[in-house]
Amino acid sequence: MPDSKYKIVKDGWGTRVNFQTCYGLGMTSEDLEEGDHILAQMQRVDAIREQQYAQRGE
Repeated sequence: MPDSKYKIVKDGWGTRVNFQTCYGLGMTSEDLEEGDHILAQMQRVDAIREQQYAQRGE
């Protein structure tokens, strides 16, 4: 199971503000929504990788 959006942000950037800033986003509702889309993509990639590792027995 992929990490939560909160965990991805905390482990990678420390705070949501830092995450948003790294992607050139602010803290407006539109920018937060875009940040959520980025995080959802990260979760999808993690899920695919986990599935691939499981199929190979890793």
